[in-house]
Amino acid sequence: MLRSRPLPAVIDFNRVLLGLVAKSRHHFHVLGLCKRMELQGIAYDLDTLNIMINSLCRRRKISSAFAVFGKILKLGYKPDSETFNTLFSVLSLEGRVF
Repeated sequence: MLRSRPLPAVIDFNRVLLGLVAKSRHHFHVLGLCKRMELQGIAYDLDTLNIMINSLCRRRKISSAFAVFGKILKLGYKPDSETFNTLFSVLSLEGRVF
């Protein structure tokens, strides 16, 4: 997918990422593909960043998930309910919400 020219749109990458999460739970591969997208200069959208947060939270990489949350804000996107629900859920599971 990354070798094809022209490069696929970000929505096509999101479909692949969601497939990795929904069907196989290969969160490590999600993060690897996101890194490769970044290296190829493919811009993330809010959906891509939410998928990354979800995968990081599933791997209990909470500080990295919040770093992606910071990237959402830095890029000027407005976090949505999916963003907040994912972060709140992992904080609850970790006992960090009082």
